[in-house]
Amino acid sequence: MQKTLRLIESIKAVHDEHGETRYILLGSSQILRMEQVRESLAGRVVLLELYPLTLPEMLTDSWDELLLESRWIEWLRVGMPGDFWQRFVRYLEMSYQVLMLRPWFRNLRKRLSKASKIHFLDPGVERALLNRRGVPTGHEFVTAVVSEVYKQIKNSRLPVECYHLRTVDGREEILDKPLLGALVISNDGSIQDLGEGIMEVPVVWALGR
Repeated sequence: MQKTLRLIESIKAVHDEHGETRYILLGSSQILRMEQVRESLAGRVVLLELYPLTLPEMLTDSWDELLLESRWIEWLRVGMPGDFWQRFVRYLEMSYQVLMLRPWFRNLRKRLSKASKIHFLDPGVERALLNRRGVPTGHEFVTAVVSEVYKQIKNSRLPVECYHLRTVDGREEILDKPLLGALVISNDGSIQDLGEGIMEVPVVWALGR
């Protein structure tokens, strides 16, 4: 059907003239979303979308076999357990796949109750899951630095805790906080004094030798 789009205008004209006329149109594209299609056939068509085979469909032996829904669909129908995602993320953390970086608050209860940031401990796994190639994005760079900092601290058995700072409006900033001293780890190739006790250092210089 997508190769003979002119038929759509003809079908509309025939339908408007002879409302009892019926057609079955088949195509491998979402025809009504194609730029060349000017007529939507609104009120004149019923769309039935047939997607590629799903895993449960491929596991059947014949067309007559009863198709069983996956657990995923069952969960969506009846609702997932209230703590499903918390348990899932907890499993990722326990298996050393992700790091739950808690926000910094003076109030210890807030640290536990406010949302944490999730970072993959192996940036390569994250990029593989996202099918990413080439230069890392800003988020990927941050994750790589955070995971490396965290792993080196833990491997060195230092009594240091890691947090992320976030302002009330949700922005992640650190330079507006009263700091005794701070390092800004960047992808630049030189060390710079940013003033007020803050030094900018290259990531390779800080985390390598």
